[in-house]
Amino acid sequence: MLTNSYNHEDEEMKKIMPEKTVVTIKNGIVVDGTGTEAEQLDIIVKDGLISAVGRDLPVEGELIDAAGLVVTPGFIDIHTHTDISIYKYPRSGSRLMQGITTEVTGSCGIGNFPVGKEPAKVEELVHFLKLHDAYIPEEGITWKDFAGFAEDLSRYQLGTNIAPLVGHGALRIAVVGSENRAATSAELEKLCVLLDKQLAQGAWGMSSGLIYPPGSFAPAAEFNALGKILARHDALYTTHVRGESASLLQAVDEAIDVSRSSNTKVQVSHLKAIGVPNWGNGKKALEKILAARQEGLNVTADQYPYEASATALSVLLPGWVQSGGAEAMVKRLQNAEERKKMLPDLNKEMATRGGPDRILITGLRNGREEFVGKKLSEIADMMKKPADIAVMDLLAEQEGTVQAVYFSISTEDIDYIMQSNIVSIGSDGGSVEIEEAAHSSTHPRFYGTFAKILGTFARDRGLVTLEQAVYKMTGLPAARLGMLDRGIIAVGKAADITIFDYQKICDLATFEKPHQYSQGIVHVLVNGGFAVKNGHFTNEAHGQVLRKPH
Repeated sequence: MLTNSYNHEDEEMKKIMPEKTVVTIKNGIVVDGTGTEAEQLDIIVKDGLISAVGRDLPVEGELIDAAGLVVTPGFIDIHTHTDISIYKYPRSGSRLMQGITTEVTGSCGIGNFPVGKEPAKVEELVHFLKLHDAYIPEEGITWKDFAGFAEDLSRYQLGTNIAPLVGHGALRIAVVGSENRAATSAELEKLCVLLDKQLAQGAWGMSSGLIYPPGSFAPAAEFNALGKILARHDALYTTHVRGESASLLQAVDEAIDVSRSSNTKVQVSHLKAIGVPNWGNGKKALEKILAARQEGLNVTADQYPYEASATALSVLLPGWVQSGGAEAMVKRLQNAEERKKMLPDLNKEMATRGGPDRILITGLRNGREEFVGKKLSEIADMMKKPADIAVMDLLAEQEGTVQAVYFSISTEDIDYIMQSNIVSIGSDGGSVEIEEAAHSSTHPRFYGTFAKILGTFARDRGLVTLEQAVYKMTGLPAARLGMLDRGIIAVGKAADITIFDYQKICDLATFEKPHQYSQGIVHVLVNGGFAVKNGHFTNEAHGQVLRKPH
């Protein structure tokens, strides 16, 4: 079982949460998260809340002179995988240093809960999480549901707020398992009951990952049924749709149909079109979503601002190879006849994603550090094998756990989608730290997404205004989630506040050197406490596990 290097019992790492400070922010240009025009205002923070907003307020407590700086709500990253790394990096420095204060976790159907009652189901979930490079606490999975996971996570001093979704993959493993089949009517009822329980405990919605087993094995009817449970709780359904290349438009239609059939809120995750033959379909997919909204359906999307996606190398394999879970997949990869059967689909998917010259390996489970940060074509040469054989051998050797970056997205699609006011910003990243630089690689979105939007897309290129960019990072995701106490600057809201230099903000992380904090973030307050102060990460713990209000 994977373990982590951070133990919450370790007194050297454990820090008592500092007391909340009274803070007055003076002379800042306030962009309040609603999309309205910026205005110079003062803000007073007390007891973790915004207690006053106005002009010429008297100074109380510690003074922050924000003259020349922009003051916004803390950024809400509506699509993250921080729960995969949170047990190793609970302080979330890579997130806070780009202004993020709240992270929505459990995305793409990959979640830590619910957990099946039988030991075999627990182990099956562990294997599922391992495939997605998750860190598991040293004592293993000890919880069964959202309430238990939240309680366990609260033992760690968190840097950011965590707002978990129910991962459909975990939900399905708990009831159906990893088999390639539809749920029976009795199992579908159990899925609905189990989802209802997680939502009643405060989970913010449900996510699906329909290119990843076991979610890919679920028919549309399953999501229509689960959507009705989500609608009952006014909870969000986020979906990594069933295809993002040739079948993107049909996959978006499927997501829209879930909203139509169940009357639930739907969010298409990291909207994009993968593969040169499909470029331009990102624009068409957004137009489908806008047409659905004209129909009265509650459908939106989110995106990240990069030309490359990142996910497991196993997505190159046809779905049937992964039926039955990780162990069954590895056995098929070791079987000569099965390998012959999977080769045509593997090569087709590899070509769609740009070919071996445009696939970068960023992480492996067991050693092989010489492969990290190299293209698949280079690794194939090092292994003295064709690229397709190298993929199968590498996945078998690494027990299915290999992470990769795929350079296959159109800048024109990115720009078009970016300009829409129904598209939130979601990094699709997670929490990592600078000390990882010596022995790992990752996607620069883990460090730079929000700074890149503000610095490149808003300030430098003018594709969106400052107010529009901030709205897409704050007020819009808060509204989608039903997060009533965050996302805008107003009296009584939680004091999650980001202060930055608009002239200097930029992302420094690159694909070659991803482990670099963003530049230009001056202060970040999480629940009224300093997470970033004077441009430096404080390593203080002010985050909370958030629960959806009912």
